Amino acid sequence: MSISNNKSAMENRALIIRELVIAESSGTITQKEKEFLDELRDEHPEIKAFSDDIYQVLAPIREKSFKKDNPPIDEIFKLAKKMQSAERTKIFKLTGRIAACMIGCCVIGALFYYHNSKRKSSSLLAQKSKAYLLIGGRRIDLNGKDGVVGSNGELLLNNTKEKLVLGKKPEDSICKLVVPAAKDFNIQLSDGSIVSLNPASSMEFPLKFPSHTRTIKIEGEAYLNIKSDPSKPLEVMLPNCKLQVLGTEFNVSTYNKNESIISLVRGRLNVKDDHHLTKLDPGQQAFSNGKITTVRPFNKDSLLNWKNGLINIDNVAIETIPSMVSRYFGEKLVIDESAQGIITMVAFDRHKTVDAFLNTYCQANEQYQLKSYKTGNVYHLKSLRSDTNIL
Repeated sequence: MSISNNKSAMENRALIIRELVIAESSGTITQKEKEFLDELRDEHPEIKAFSDDIYQVLAPIREKSFKKDNPPIDEIFKLAKKMQSAERTKIFKLTGRIAACMIGCCVIGALFYYHNSKRKSSSLLAQKSKAYLLIGGRRIDLNGKDGVVGSNGELLLNNTKEKLVLGKKPEDSICKLVVPAAKDFNIQLSDGSIVSLNPASSMEFPLKFPSHTRTIKIEGEAYLNIKSDPSKPLEVMLPNCKLQVLGTEFNVSTYNKNESIISLVRGRLNVKDDHHLTKLDPGQQAFSNGKITTVRPFNKDSLLNWKNGLINIDNVAIETIPSMVSRYFGEKLVIDESAQGIITMVAFDRHKTVDAFLNTYCQANEQYQLKSYKTGNVYHLKSLRSDTNIL
């Protein structure tokens, strides 16, 4: 990777760290985000120092700005502007420890306001859509984010505490868990395995595994932590290959219908396609389109960050961003002609709003002068380098 690309990747990570520190300082950080940030600070002294210095810079803004619960945005800008000249040099010096992408106090003040107001909103689709279970011709809406299948095949439906038991042979009861766009869902299977399904994904599984085999089917993306049972390996069916699994932890992605991506974090995993069997070692990633096309190392830290909702990808064609927006936020995005054909980087927290994502995306790719705007219910991305007509 070139020096320029390395710098860009660092800038993305700095944006994520800054967003997390701001969320923590303003009291809007989620538990998973807090755990991830604490882990980063424990393992990396330079990130701990970076975080501490951001807190030091933000302290006077927080103290003066948040005597009111939701101060008007113009008050925050006015206050931040007064402090901007005194703090600007300090802010940009801090940035050099991670990357040269920190912004001025004025924007930070606005972000404090943003975290206290915008973060509370979400798309209409995200509010209305629920994960649901299809079983025996019945649809069961799932109100929470977690479910458990007991060892006897009973289903505990997340926060409703309702138990569902079907028939005398629960292994005959095949379920399909469907997770819509802008949602995710975690489920513990009857053998103790845990599957975390990402937005726009589904999984077919039995309420209770038969005595001789364990089989599930996944479409979309999921992170799996499989309970070890050497006498009964788990078989995971993907659109164009299948996996033979013992006790292991791995990720699968089949968002691209023509390709499955399997990433092994720990344990043992065999990928079986139409032609042969490929054994993966921890830290290896396989690509299959009906046959294994590539096996290569991957960054486990990036994958685990994704598991916590933090996505950081380099060399992304801007034309792929609309599918991400649809999948993670349930919104429609159009790439205007002025912005087409460019290669970008993506760094965002998928638990935040689409507006936060687009704001971070435009900042991370500032060399293209990207700007987002909305017409009706449709978001747009344009480049100001060649188009300055639309405000």
